[in-house]
Amino acid sequence: MPPSLAHLAGYEPSDQEQRLLSTCLLGRHELEVTNNARKQKRKLDTGANEADQPAAHSTIPLQVEEQPAACAARKRKEPRPWRKPSDDPLGDMEGTNPKTTLLQWANAALPRPSQKGDIVYQNIQVGPRLWRSVLALNFLETPVSVEGQVEGTKLLADRSAARAAVSRFQHEITKSLCQKKVAKAEKKVAWQKHLVELRSQKNEDLSEENKQLQEGLDSCQAALDAAELEKLRADFEKHSMLQQSSSQAERERHRLEAKYQKKVGQLRTFLKDTLTKEAEDSNQKIREHKATIDHLSKELQEIEKNKECIICMTNPKEIG
Repeated sequence: MPPSLAHLAGYEPSDQEQRLLSTCLLGRHELEVTNNARKQKRKLDTGANEADQPAAHSTIPLQVEEQPAACAARKRKEPRPWRKPSDDPLGDMEGTNPKTTLLQWANAALPRPSQKGDIVYQNIQVGPRLWRSVLALNFLETPVSVEGQVEGTKLLADRSAARAAVSRFQHEITKSLCQKKVAKAEKKVAWQKHLVELRSQKNEDLSEENKQLQEGLDSCQAALDAAELEKLRADFEKHSMLQQSSSQAERERHRLEAKYQKKVGQLRTFLKDTLTKEAEDSNQKIREHKATIDHLSKELQEIEKNKECIICMTNPKEIG
């Protein structure tokens, strides 16, 4: 037994645990040997190229050489295929997270929502990179502890312990989940029955109320005498007169609206005619002013010509 497991008194690991431990130790030793070889090679490359380039850039070729190998070793993660949900309350045990199954069991078994201390995972390190998880089911009437197998990480150890608990209490889990489904279905059926009863009761109440109203109307009709009938007739005549007056008021409103529209149309026509006439007068005045300007320009030209003739007559030498 390795020295790291000596503190566990009376514990003897199984063959599988010993093989896993030896594999981890061997992988760690190989990793240390590989790192030492890389350090030696880096030192040699740094000493050989010390005059040409700094030592800080000596690790770049190694990283470039290691990239293709890392990319080739990396595998592309394929999407998980779709699976049709089964009628089994536990579902497909291979594709279901056992921790989720335990949480569903706790919610089904307890009359309240599950709390933080109902399911407790305790991780125990049994070696370098080796973990064993102890699962405590505190929500049961008698708390139970279940141990899982030794795994390389805490998460795998928790899942191993949860899987062991699911395998151990498979019958109880199935029973609790089935009871929860049955209770949910019964609650739904009871609620539907309650709704049907409420609707029938409401219909009965409405029919009873209608019956009472009909009886009241009959009694009122029988109790009416001639005076009440006369009063009703007078009210009816008053109402008809109000309707007539309202119809007259409506006709008067339509007449006034028509008159207003007519006045507005006449005003628009008058304004249009007035503006058109003023525009024509303005255009006529503009044409007259333009004719006057043309006449004055012609007279100015004639004056200029007469001025030149007078100049020529007074100074014939200049012309010669």
